[in-house]
Formats: sequence, structure tokens, C-alpha cells
Amino acid sequence: MLYHAVRGAGWTLEPSVVTSVERQLALERLAHSTARAVLDEVLDVCECAGIRAAPLKGPLLGERIYPRGVLRPCTDLDLLVAPADLPRAAATLARLGYTAASGPSALYHRRHHHHLSLHRRGAPPLELHFRAYSGFGIELPAEDFLERASLDAHRLPRTWLLEPEDELLFLAVHAAGHLFLRLGWLLDLKLFLGCHSGLSWDRIRSRIERAGIAGPVSMTLETLRGRWGTDLGAGCELAEWCPLRSGLARCLLPRGDRTSGARPSAFRSLLFNAALSARPRSAAWLLQHHLLRAARRRVRRGLPSLAPESWAA
Repeated sequence: MLYHAVRGAGWTLEPSVVTSVERQLALERLAHSTARAVLDEVLDVCECAGIRAAPLKGPLLGERIYPRGVLRPCTDLDLLVAPADLPRAAATLARLGYTAASGPSALYHRRHHHHLSLHRRGAPPLELHFRAYSGFGIELPAEDFLERASLDAHRLPRTWLLEPEDELLFLAVHAAGHLFLRLGWLLDLKLFLGCHSGLSWDRIRSRIERAGIAGPVSMTLETLRGRWGTDLGAGCELAEWCPLRSGLARCLLPRGDRTSGARPSAFRSLLFNAALSARPRSAAWLLQHHLLRAARRRVRRGLPSLAPESWAA
């Protein structure tokens, strides 16, 4: 994005910089083209099977809000389906060569996570979401988001797009759930807000309150406005989130270089999620659930013949 802006302004760059970035852009164009072709294939088979599937993030978001779609790198594809459609969607994608993991971890993800990871040789990984999000002690049901989605009449195959207010909430909670590890997720939101000046903040506030996601959304918008100077538009004020828990969450955010992709520790992420949970009870459940899970996995690794196989999840 910086290269695009600098070149657009007519600045002269060192030839070595131009060569290096153009080489990277060539690779990104190939990756984007592949991802887009695979996504179209996946959406087409879902449409033929009568499955309402909405893309999340990915190449279509890049094409809709970035100056050029290739400027938003994409390493995998995300697709949202209703839980009732999950078995049929997985079977439909299996006919395209996608396979899903099995065993205790896969069973755990179906119960407590929000997506299944599918893989196919020569194609980007595909995350099949059956919940819009799971974290911060809450679950965002896929059905609510899909019911409000609309068809994009300008492209084939037929593509369901989330309502802008829902897409903003998804992007905000997703970025917070990863502790804003990649600056690109914040850039997504900045550009998204620039392209959607007519958002209904009354609807957004209502959905935030109903879903119990005031903590992560407030943290994300505060980061955009306070550190990036993003104009959130008129009427965007949210109810003040607990200052004590907000302060704790800010202390847990990674410092330094966020472009390396290094993940924060699982314990740091857990504390961050607990600090921004809607209710103390949710935070307590989150902590005990994941600490007990970590203890069981450790016991399973150390005493595989004694501990149940399900403890490996």
C-alpha cells in the first residue's frame, strides 16, 4: 500500500526497491488470481447445492475496498455457512478434493470453535465457518449474519455479501481476537469505513449490545481512532467500556514489530479475551475452560496410555 501511494504521488524510488516490490507484487498477483478462481469454484458448487455461503475477508474484500485487490494479501479463504448446512457444505467441498481433519481436535473445534479447516492440494486452505465468531466468552451465530446478507448482482457466481454493519462487526471482532497482530486487519477496517460512510450506528450499537461484544469492538474502534486517526463518521459513539478491563487489555497487546507474523503466547491471548468478555462470569468460564484444556493436553502427552484420547484436543 505504501509503494502504491508513493508511486501514485510520482516519487522516484531506488531501482533496487522497485525491483524488490514489483517482484513481490507479481507473486501476490499470482496468489490473488489463484485464490479468486478457487473461491469462484467453491461459491459455484455451494450455489448449485442450494447452500447460502458468504465469503469473509479474502480476495473479494480486497477488490471491494482496496485501490487494487492484489494490495490485500490473502493466504486462505473463509466462507460462512449456517450450522444446519455444515455437513452438506463439507460433503459438497469434498467432491472438489477438500479434506477436513478428524479425531479429538476436529470434534473439539466443532463444539467450541467457529470454523473447520479444509485443505486441497494446490489450493489455498479453506476455513468453513459455521459461526461468525467464537471468542470473548460469546458466540456470534452464523444464521443472524446470513439472514441479513444480500446477493451481489454484479458478479458471477452469485455471491452473498454480509450487510455492511455485520461485516464491520465481524472485521472488528476478528482483528481484536488476534490482538491486532497484523496491521493489515486494521487497514481493512480503515478502508472499509472509508467506503461505507452511510453505516447505521444505531443498528451497530444494538447488535453489539445483543451479542455482548462491546469490549472487543470498543478496543478496535479506539485503536483505529486514537492511533490511526480514522474518521469513524457521525454517530459512532459507543457506551464506555469498563476502563479497568480496557486498561488491562491494552497492556496485553503485543509491542514492537507486528509485521513479522509472530503469534503472542496462548496465555496472553487468553487473558486478553477474558479482559474483554462481556461479563465476569463469561471471563471466568473462559479462563477455567482453556486452563483445564491445557492441563488435560499436557497430561495426555505425558501419560498417553492413561489419559483419554479426547484430552488430546
